[in-house]
Amino acid sequence: MVKYKNLSPIYQDMEWLENAERLVFLTNNTCNLSCKYCNTGCHIPIGETSFRNKIWEYKQEDFKQCVDTFSSKTPRIRLCGGETTLLDPDKINESIAYAKGKIKLDIISNGYNVMGINYEDLDHVYLDDHICNSAVVKEVYEVIHDKVPTTIFYRHEHYDVEWMTEHGVKTGKTCNIFKKLPMIYNDVLFPCCSSIFFNPKLYDVMNNAGWNIYNDNLLTASETLPNGFWDVCRTSCYGNCIEKPTDPIMQMHQTITRK
Repeated sequence: MVKYKNLSPIYQDMEWLENAERLVFLTNNTCNLSCKYCNTGCHIPIGETSFRNKIWEYKQEDFKQCVDTFSSKTPRIRLCGGETTLLDPDKINESIAYAKGKIKLDIISNGYNVMGINYEDLDHVYLDDHICNSAVVKEVYEVIHDKVPTTIFYRHEHYDVEWMTEHGVKTGKTCNIFKKLPMIYNDVLFPCCSSIFFNPKLYDVMNNAGWNIYNDNLLTASETLPNGFWDVCRTSCYGNCIEKPTDPIMQMHQTITRK
């Protein structure tokens, strides 16, 4: 088993996946908003970042394979983007129906199109308040919260430098997001949800190591981080990219949970 300097033992075996809060499934890389502080750069034109090198095509078979592979390992899958609700509602509803009874499924959305999907069949709806869409978020919450568990939160976690990754070149600290949010980027599994946006080389590293969801031995392959992962990852995360949160971001630090 490959060992990595400064990594806690939890990052060196399958425990990081089994203890994760959820698996984030990226459905698309487009959005109907253009927030200048977008963590995935959806305000940046197509072709200018690794995340938005081209417009993605949502592949239903990838989602179903993901459900079948990870339903025994992770408690839930979160549909994320971009903005997932910009996809054809029939595609989203097919995914919701397929996951039902197999794994808990939730969605994160800016609220504009949530009521166009079968949201009542989701385990949870998270409404992202980006300040510019606060009125919509409030209105949608009032309509749906009695029908499905709904949480409104300010998107603080991607911008709070103290909370976000602070390891590697910047501080030398161990990554504090590594075990929380594994992510499916296209058809490859990543043990975090940040580095790939800033360093597309990681996709090749993980894919070549067999971390592809169509690999029958994926769960075995993912017991060991591939050679080269740490060297690429530690120079890629938000902690190395954000110097200081902007004033609007500072306003979003408080998380609001409503039941």
